[in-house]
Amino acid sequence: MGITNETTEKVTVDELAGWVRDAAQRLTDLVADLDDEQLIGPWLAIINPLLWEIGHVTWFQESFVLRRALTEPPIIGHADAIWDSGAIPHDTRWSLRLPSREETLHYIAEVTDRVAARLNRPEATAQLRYITRYAVHHHDMHTEALTYTRQTLGYPPPVLPGIDVVLASEAGGLPGDAEVPGGRFPLGGDRDEGFVYDNETRVHPVELVPFAIGRFDRWVPLEAHRPVSHVC
Repeated sequence: MGITNETTEKVTVDELAGWVRDAAQRLTDLVADLDDEQLIGPWLAIINPLLWEIGHVTWFQESFVLRRALTEPPIIGHADAIWDSGAIPHDTRWSLRLPSREETLHYIAEVTDRVAARLNRPEATAQLRYITRYAVHHHDMHTEALTYTRQTLGYPPPVLPGIDVVLASEAGGLPGDAEVPGGRFPLGGDRDEGFVYDNETRVHPVELVPFAIGRFDRWVPLEAHRPVSHVC
């Protein structure tokens, strides 16, 4: 990674520490209402067990920020053997001997507190802040995955502080599609944006053909849909 002060200083340390805590809170909020059986759920090729996934997301943050960037020892000695998505086949994640809900939540809190604290040390580097932000965005991608997993399994909408869920039967209008005219648009990351993934660089023009998209989404099970995204 090419790390410069310019790519990290657009976000203050306090803001980044707040993002770390907010991402962890959203992670736990998205499963707080589910029982232990729902946290595992049935095997499906397009999702992960929710209990495994919240542990994996936290392991990723610990691995990159605390262990690789700061060379700290692992909090859980066998963490790589249960949460490393690059090494653990998807089909086996339902049969792993995972930490309990309480142990996993404790692990999430411990990693979150340590990462936020390390950011505020005087010796914290621009590279550390960049990698922390990278891990926060990884959290964000998985909170989306947790949401569509709940939807796929037919679980009710999650109860999230500050967000009201409107069911399709209660929402009223918005029939039809929104027309998007298309045109020429920039795609990719610009150096001036402060943070981009390495696979998003560099910005370049693309032609977007006109299309239409539904104006109204609803919370319904998605078993009949064929997702195109990869489950990590």
